[in-house]
Amino acid sequence: MEVVGYNREAGFVWLKQRTGMQHTFKQVSYANEITAFVENHWMKKLTRVKSKGLLIWITLSDIYVDDPASSKISFKAPAGISRSFLVFAFELEEEANKKEECRTESGAKLVLLPAPNNRCCRH
Repeated sequence: MEVVGYNREAGFVWLKQRTGMQHTFKQVSYANEITAFVENHWMKKLTRVKSKGLLIWITLSDIYVDDPASSKISFKAPAGISRSFLVFAFELEEEANKKEECRTESGAKLVLLPAPNNRCCRH
């Protein structure tokens, strides 16, 4: 990030990454400059963020979490269409590729791929 700003009174946030750089998760793409108005669990009037629907990228206007306990985040397009995803879909690639290895009581090896709150061993 080159610039991050927040106007607390208006709730306005802006982010600027290096020019020409685009950061993409599995389902959401962020341009080099992003702006939004932030409220409790809600980003409104979002600019330069897109979500991949079936075969096309759709511009987003809002990102919100209705119930933080549900582990779901929702995305809304300017046309009013919305879609929800599990939060773990937006983990960084390094975190998503980590595997957890454990052994059962009989000594068998288990390998789990990442999932939210998924543990095979008691730590």
